[in-house]
Order: sequence, then structure tokens, then C-alpha cells
Amino acid sequence: MYSILNNELDTICAISTPEGEGAVSIIRTSGSLSIDICNKILKFKTTAQTNFTASDCEPKKFYVCNIYDYFINAVIDEAGFVFMKSPNSYTGEDIAEIYPHGGVFNTRYILELIIKSGARLAYNGEFTKRAYINKKINLIQAESILEIIKATSVKSLLIANNELNGKLEAKLNIIKDNFLYILASIEALIDFPEEEFEDINKMFLQKGNELKEVIEYMINSYNEYEANKQGLNVVIAGKPNAGKSSLLNKLLKKQRAIVSDSPGTTRDYIEESLFLFNKTLKIIDTAGLRISSDNIEKAGIDFTYEIIKQSDIILYLIDIAEGPDLNYVNEEDLEFVKNCDKNKKLILVFNKTDKLSKAELIEKKAYIAEQIESKFGINFISADAQAGDGGEYFVKNICSKNNINMNENISGIFFISTENDLNINALKKYLYDLMLKIESALPENIAITTIRQKNLLEKSLLCLNNAINTFNNAEPYEIISIELRDGINFLENIIGNVTNEDVLDTLFKEFCIGK
Repeated sequence: MYSILNNELDTICAISTPEGEGAVSIIRTSGSLSIDICNKILKFKTTAQTNFTASDCEPKKFYVCNIYDYFINAVIDEAGFVFMKSPNSYTGEDIAEIYPHGGVFNTRYILELIIKSGARLAYNGEFTKRAYINKKINLIQAESILEIIKATSVKSLLIANNELNGKLEAKLNIIKDNFLYILASIEALIDFPEEEFEDINKMFLQKGNELKEVIEYMINSYNEYEANKQGLNVVIAGKPNAGKSSLLNKLLKKQRAIVSDSPGTTRDYIEESLFLFNKTLKIIDTAGLRISSDNIEKAGIDFTYEIIKQSDIILYLIDIAEGPDLNYVNEEDLEFVKNCDKNKKLILVFNKTDKLSKAELIEKKAYIAEQIESKFGINFISADAQAGDGGEYFVKNICSKNNINMNENISGIFFISTENDLNINALKKYLYDLMLKIESALPENIAITTIRQKNLLEKSLLCLNNAINTFNNAEPYEIISIELRDGINFLENIIGNVTNEDVLDTLFKEFCIGK
């Protein structure tokens, strides 16, 4: 177990809120001198008891006080105060939290006063590290706190919270119990060599291979978690001059891509982060899809198809005003829809509605819906009455014509204009709602969330594979027993029952100072 160093017996302090102006700041202390320090610098507003001090405060009860600088004999701020007594606190030590008015100078001044009164400045993650040392949390929970702080999606937040609440630990303990179960069977073969255990031999291989699948599933969950944490990929695709770069600029609200009437302007992809409400996604503008003899443009088009394969959502842009008449839909666009990966969410975006009159737009929309239904078996219902913007269609249902080429991944159809901003905001909202649906449809909210956990689980799996191979090769049972025990030890390391100082230093340095 990690040994407590002398400097970790100090009383520590830190500002726990981001620097800047705000209504309230939080300054936190942890350690045996917390109350003594507060007795020096806090004057309480109460008439119930004369000479009321921090020592008289009930734990976990909010008090109003003045902050007093005894070096200059002056009150410098009014604040709130809460005391949490050991061991019933986050760190397991006495914790005092002071809530002065927000402000850079004000907050730093009070922090310096606390330091001059006997505390020292905490280093990154020291509060959480003390919680771990004092057995308030285990290493998995410590890592989950950092994942919650860094969460960028609903799914990653749910997974991190489940990790904090012990669900990942429970899952790993089930794996550990299965390890112990097959270890017990091997120990039986070692302890009673004269007995014939045909059922045990059969059981070992069956349970061992089942356990192997569970561990592999958990290892793979790390890649899914990382992909989800980084946000979904949205690619803007379509033929040249459909308005892809214009749409990117409108979504980002800045001139990021060059816009030109000349087809093939975008030859390489442009990648940007787009913040939608409280979520971040990666949006990519790509080269126009067409047959080209230009080697550079052709390379860009080939790369576009590779980017599409890696995407989660495809915004496929189509020039609604293209063609000789209103009863025209380009066959190349329909071919793209037909061949699109069914695992992708496809949104058909018909751009340049400003080039059609209102009557022409109504006629064109009706024709497009008819063509989509006849070729792909999808009915659409107009959302004009609900949206009130005259430009939006959503998927209603899949037709029962099983002989039709089905493409259930068409999530919706939008009619927009990047020229006059028609339905740009509606498209953004739909993207946000679609992202939530994709995240909620992902597998269970339990996953390996750090490379440390993944590496240890991989080592545990290697030990299990070695044990199974050793068993199949009829090698001594003692070797199998050693491999299984090593596999169990690696699981213990994930939870943090056995660890070292280097691991802790690597983990906690990623935290902010006040956490």
C-alpha cells in the first residue's frame, strides 16, 4: 500500500473554483489545522453565543462570517463557511470550505492569509489523493472523478458516474470471482492428484474460455469509450458546388473554408470542432464527389470516402436547383444514398432553396419525397406545421414493401439555404438530438476508461491465455496456478488494492490544484 509521506500530514489549501470574476469563490483546506486556521481568520455573525468561533460550528452546516486579516486588524470580506469533520469528509480529514465573493485579487488574498496562518498550497489532485490514501475512495473511483471533470458527452458522463458509484469495480470483482473459481479447480487437482476429476477438466476449459470473452469485451470497451469521449464525427459530403463549404462556415459561424462557384475548390478535408448547446462534435468538410482526371482532386475524393467510413453522421448535400426542371433528382446522389453504409446516420440536405420560388419549392419537395419513397421504401411526413419554417421533413416510417431496396439509416431530410440561413438552426438542433440518440443507443454504461486499466486488464488476459494453453499442453498444474494468481493480482491493481507511488503521481498530476 502507498506510504504517507511527511508533507502529506500538512494542512493543505487551494482555490477550488476557476480563476476569474464570479458571484462566489471556494477556498478549501484539509488537515488537522483546518479549524485552528479558521479560528484565526473568521469572525461569525451570531448573537446566540458570545465569542462564537469555527470550533463551535456544527459539521456540514452553513454559516455566515466575516474574513478577518489579523495582520492588519481589518475585515476584508463577508463569506460562507462549512466544516466537515474527520473521518466524514471527502479526504477523510478535517475539511473547511470558505465561500468568499468571487474575484481574482480577493480570492488570492484570502488564500495567502490561510497560508500565512499555517497551511501550505496543495499540489494537483492532492485532495483526491488524500481521499484515496485514507481509503475514502479506491483508485478506480479516483480515476472516475477525473473522467467526470473531463467528460465531453452524456455517454462518457454516465460511464464515469457508474465507475464512481462502484459498477466497474463490481464488474471486475465478478471477473475476479471467476478467476478464483477456476483457480480452485486447479488447486483441487494439485491437492488430490490421486482423484479423477473429469468434470473439473471440462469445467476449467469451459469457464476459462467464457472468462476470456468477458475480459476481451471489457478491453474493447476502452476503445468505444475513447471514441465516444472525443465526440461524434459528422462529415459534410456531396457533389462539387452543392454548398458544403458554405454550410461548414454557417455551422461554425465563421469563414473557415474557401467558398467559390468553381467546382472542386475543396481538395483536402477541413476538420473543426463544433459546440452544439452542451456537446462537442467533430465536423469535417470534404472534397466534392465526382469522377475527375485531376490527380490531386482524385486523391481528395478517395480520401473523402475514407473519412465517410469513419464518420457517425453524414450530412449529404444536394443542389436542389440543379437540373433542367423541377422533376429532376441526380442519379449519382441517389446512388450514394443506396450504397451508404447502413450503420451511418444519413441526413439528406437539399441546399440553395433561395434559387426557387415558394411554389417551385413545394413542388420540388413533393417530387423528392415521392422519389425517395419509390426507390428506398421510406415515407416522409412534412414537419412544416410543427416547425413553422417551411423547410423540414422527418422520417415517418419504413414502407412494408420488402422487395424495395431499404435504407433505414436515412434519418431525415432538410431543405436549407446557406445564402439566407434558412433552417440552419433547425439542422443544428436536429444534429444535437440525433447525437443524444446515438449515445443512448451505445452498449451498457460500464467501460474501462483509462489506459492504466486497459493495460492491466490485458496483462490479466495474457495470464489467463497462458493458463489455458498450459492446461491444453498437459503441463504441470502448479504453472497454471501461478498464471491464474498473477491474473488475479493484475485485477487487484486495477482497483488499487496494490499499487505504487509512481502510479499515484502519474494519476493525480492530471487533476486541477483544488481537487
